[in-house]
Amino acid sequence: MRELSLPIVVSAAAILFFGSCAREEVKEPEAPIEKPREESGERAEGVTLTDMKEGEVLTLRARAVSGLDQQMVTIEEPRVEKIFYGDDGEKSIELEADTGVWNRDSGQIEAEKEVKGVVRFEEEIIIRHADRAYYEPKKHMITLDGRVKIERKGDILNADKITIYLDEGDREIIKVVAEGNVTGRIFPEK
Repeated sequence: MRELSLPIVVSAAAILFFGSCAREEVKEPEAPIEKPREESGERAEGVTLTDMKEGEVLTLRARAVSGLDQQMVTIEEPRVEKIFYGDDGEKSIELEADTGVWNRDSGQIEAEKEVKGVVRFEEEIIIRHADRAYYEPKKHMITLDGRVKIERKGDILNADKITIYLDEGDREIIKVVAEGNVTGRIFPEK
């Protein structure tokens, strides 16, 4: 009987030992993440879209994008950067907001809710706040609506609406027009 109990005890010990090793959690391989194709129209998370034309690059980053198969692309938490390259250096328009829409054909960008940004040309205009911003490349203008507050060369300008006009080549600011409830602090140049 003793001859049988020793192999049984050794076998039981081996089963317990190897059984506990086999209980180690086996992780199933993760499914590959498939990014939606541009034509699919699916919602995409954490997206960066880049549109390059001669002398300019538009980079649009977003938490989420939907409607990629449509002319009007809806964007959540957009960060837009349009850079113009030329002999006179780099110029740029940067906008960020809570929501937005990008018209793929016209290049028009509409940003809404807590709009902030910077327009850098020969000078710099800092957009501290706007409810809405429209960048219309074909009209060479940026329109800011709703409780607008900008800073320009240390001056602060508040208005219901401010329009920034660019020259035909989007290389410099021609003029800034403020409308409705205009207030601010203007410091004369020294």
